[in-house]
Order: sequence, then structure tokens, then C-alpha cells
Amino acid sequence: MKSLENHVVIVTGGAAGIGAAITKVLVQRGASVLAVDIDKDAGAAIAASNPDKIAFLLGDVADEAVAKNAVALATKTFGPPHRAREQRTRLTSKALDGADKGRLGALL
Repeated sequence: MKSLENHVVIVTGGAAGIGAAITKVLVQRGASVLAVDIDKDAGAAIAASNPDKIAFLLGDVADEAVAKNAVALATKTFGPPHRAREQRTRLTSKALDGADKGRLGALL
């Protein structure tokens, strides 16, 4: 299995259900993850489970401002995102303007 050490990943819907499972697997493989979700309680819980590797942003990335904030927070907290894992919606290209698109790579 490929190591994701030193990778930064944004997981939308990443605090509950399948998204939470994806967040946990990414962290197990070495990634730092920003979980973006509309579930405040689940988000707080997943971030508290591994605060050095998981950060949480409350919101829906269907809102372009939230998507931009996700990229900014991931970058501030862990460094520029390498990947975005979309669970419930799609990040817009405008929202990724601040990201290093060469590092984002293909979606997982």
C-alpha cells in the first residue's frame, strides 16, 4: 500500500460515515486531513481523535466560499493540499485557485 506520508488531503463529507472511514484510512497511511462536513458534532469528534493529523471545517463545499476556506485552512494547518477526496459534492476550480494544482494530483 502506498504511503501518504507528508501528503495533505481535503475530504469533503469527511467527518461521518464513509467519509470518516476515508479520513481515518488516509491518516493511517500517513496523510494529514482536513475533513469538511456539515455535521458539527461528528467533525469535532473526528478532529479530537487525532488533532495532530486531522482538522475540521464546518460547511458545505457546494458553497464556493467554504471550498476556498477549506483550501486556505488546509494550507495554513498542514501545507498545500495534494489531493481532494470528494464525498458529497465537487470542489469548483475557482475554489482551488489558491491551491498548488500541480500537487493536487488525481482524485483518490
